[in-house]
Amino acid sequence: MKPKNSELLTHHIQLSTPKQSNIYPGK
Repeated sequence: MKPKNSELLTHHIQLSTPKQSNIYPGK
């Protein structure tokens, strides 16, 4: 169960990363 939780967290971060990049297109 612990490994699955980590995978879910990583997947969520990967999906959230592109959104943060869109917030700062100038960077």
